[in-house]
Amino acid sequence: MTRMRPWLIIGAALLLAAALILLVLREYQARQAGTEVALRVQQVDPRSLLSGHYVQLNFIDAAPAGFDCDGIGLKPDQTRSWIALRWNGDHHVLAGWAKTSAAAAKLGTPVLRGDVLCLGSTEAPQVEMKIGIDRFHAAQKEAEALEALMRRPGDHAVLALVSVGQDGRARLAGLKVDGRETRLDWFGR
Repeated sequence: MTRMRPWLIIGAALLLAAALILLVLREYQARQAGTEVALRVQQVDPRSLLSGHYVQLNFIDAAPAGFDCDGIGLKPDQTRSWIALRWNGDHHVLAGWAKTSAAAAKLGTPVLRGDVLCLGSTEAPQVEMKIGIDRFHAAQKEAEALEALMRRPGDHAVLALVSVGQDGRARLAGLKVDGRETRLDWFGR
């Protein structure tokens, strides 16, 4: 048994490495096959000492006209809800919220799984979309360049490029700051 132990360890390591590679390839294919949407992001400092260099992604935008905030948001015993989007100029905005994908599709397309939270006053309500994406990690130089762009005086368009799969799951595809696009692309295409 002692002679087999090194081979068992090597075999287990190879099996785990193959599983990780398979997972990365499946996520890459799902990202490529999805419908890409651009969502406005609130600006936040892109660095953290313990988590590396990243841009915090908060999907906050004005609530659509006539949007009813009553009853939205997850309660512990509920399943996730569905968010409907619509195109508005250079990015997608919330078109509505529903408990099923079919009901959300009647409000706008594409639809994705997530939660909607109401923020702000009743005169100028804002909504935050929780879609399972909260950070864009980048190399130090890239994160510092994004930070410099976002800290310049004036209003900056910060958009997250998100791939919405057939399953309604959002996958981060990249970030666009003032027209400068940074893509998550493991294979250099």
